[in-house]
Amino acid sequence: MSIVCLLLLLVLLLLLVCGTNGGGAEMSLMPETLTVLRGDQSRFSCRTTRPQWGAMIWQLSGKTMLTISQQNGLVPSTNPNITAEKAAPSQGEGWTLVLKDTQREYQGEVSCDLQEVHKRTAHLYVQGQCIRRRSEWLNVQDYSLI
Repeated sequence: MSIVCLLLLLVLLLLLVCGTNGGGAEMSLMPETLTVLRGDQSRFSCRTTRPQWGAMIWQLSGKTMLTISQQNGLVPSTNPNITAEKAAPSQGEGWTLVLKDTQREYQGEVSCDLQEVHKRTAHLYVQGQCIRRRSEWLNVQDYSLI
C-alpha cells in the first residue's frame, strides 16, 4: 500500500472513532447508582461538554418518561411526579431528572439518551420502609416514630 492510502485509511478510522463517541464530547450521568426510600425524591443529572445536542430522552426501564429539546426546553410529562430542571450554566450543558415521589415501579435502569452524542445508564433502587405493630405490617409513612 502506498503512504497516501495508509494516511487516507488512518483519517477514515479517526473519523469513524470520533463519530461513534460524539466527536470527543464528554457526557456524564450521575449518580451511577441511587438507592432511595419509596416516596422520597430521586435526582439524576445528565451533562455534556458538547454545545449542540438536539434532544435529551430520559427513560425508566426502557420506557420514555421525559423529553427535552435543546431548542425548546422541557416537553411536559403526563406524570406529575416526573419533571426536570435545567443545569446552572456553571455546571455545563445539561438537565436533572427529578422523580418527586419515587415509587417501586420506577426501580431499574435510568437512561439519559443525548441524541447526537451518547447514551448512559444508571440504576435506581427503591426500598419500602415498614414496621411491625400488633402483628400487622404497616407503612412507616403512615405513622410517626418516637
